[in-house]
Amino acid sequence: MKKMLVFVILVSSLFSMNEFELLTNKIYTSKYNSLTNADTDIAKILYGLTLQEAVDRGFITQKMSSLALPIGIMDIQSGYLKVDYLRGMEDMWNHKKGINRKKYLGKLRDRFVKKVSLGTHKSSLRRYRNEEITYSTDLIKRLLYKKGSTYSPQKQKFMQIIVDDLTQNVLLGYNIQELLPPAYKNIQINPVFKAYYLDRLLKEGGKGFIEGFPARYDSLASFGPFQMTNIAMVEVVKLNKYLNKVDKLPNNVIKFKNLQHHTDASAVFAYYNWELMANTMKTFGVIEKFNYTFPLLSRKNRQIFVAGITACMHHLPTASRNLTAKYIKNSGSLDNLHYMVRRKGFEEKFQLQKYYDSAAESYLLLKVFHILEEDYSVEAKNNIKVKEVNVIKNFPTEKENLIIENKFTIESK
Repeated sequence: MKKMLVFVILVSSLFSMNEFELLTNKIYTSKYNSLTNADTDIAKILYGLTLQEAVDRGFITQKMSSLALPIGIMDIQSGYLKVDYLRGMEDMWNHKKGINRKKYLGKLRDRFVKKVSLGTHKSSLRRYRNEEITYSTDLIKRLLYKKGSTYSPQKQKFMQIIVDDLTQNVLLGYNIQELLPPAYKNIQINPVFKAYYLDRLLKEGGKGFIEGFPARYDSLASFGPFQMTNIAMVEVVKLNKYLNKVDKLPNNVIKFKNLQHHTDASAVFAYYNWELMANTMKTFGVIEKFNYTFPLLSRKNRQIFVAGITACMHHLPTASRNLTAKYIKNSGSLDNLHYMVRRKGFEEKFQLQKYYDSAAESYLLLKVFHILEEDYSVEAKNNIKVKEVNVIKNFPTEKENLIIENKFTIESK
């Protein structure tokens, strides 16, 4: 009886967590160590719900504009808050800066509203990781193989180190940082909620919904999972000459045909930014120090660093590179690089700290997401088996053959 009472108290306490706590409860320490059971406490409540059920229970409200707008509930004046992805797509674009002044933005809105209205292929966070994201991480390995011979020995070693650690979870952590709001009421949203939200968007709204997801606070043609712009594409297309024919990217984001174009362009852009980081480290005289000491860190700590810096360079590339290289130059040891570069290196740049935290924590959560999903998701609740998907399975034959050919070439190098 006593054990039963304790269990009831624990369950009651767990389910009394309000929407603010669900969004903002800390999952990791400032050194990126897991807080005991913090992720499972939230997943137990949240992961068994559809987004409609999350709205019905008050876990997502109209006040949470960045979460309410995509699912079409923010502008409902009265009555039942029904999740509607078609309305959500239209509302997001109608709230985008410059939508009433720039005709091409209106055309993009109409294109993606139509795409959602016709229905888009459903996916999931795991499937997206195993398909589009995995293809993109393989793509930059092939890019390094083709371009590596043009580098100095130190730069070649640097890029090999980085590309080896720019894994699916790292790229996806960077993706989550770009697509989803970093904070609610000025407190950082935890990655358990972010991963849940993106997973449900992919399962319920589909790939086309993510593909057309606009960046609302600029008046550029910026949309998709990484909010890419033509400013970035100027640099990306310069690397086309090192890519296979089937992998070459359009010179304009408006010409992107599918979700794969978005993830490929973002991976190549991340690669380009790391090339510049190598140059900066050489200028600061620290590239040899980095090449020697960084591989000695644990895999987890290396990838926290790569995820965080990749996200920072997307937004503030020059400051990110200079402050990182300066920290490495002034630091005697790099043993704690994964959190000290954020704490000391970016001490006076709060924006960089925010980007770094968001991407690093999302990366860490993705390492255990499959466990949380298998234990607590809607699909687990309904006894629907979550299937692993082979990345090569759904690609056209020509592309499939090139993947196999290039993987063999890289592994045999």
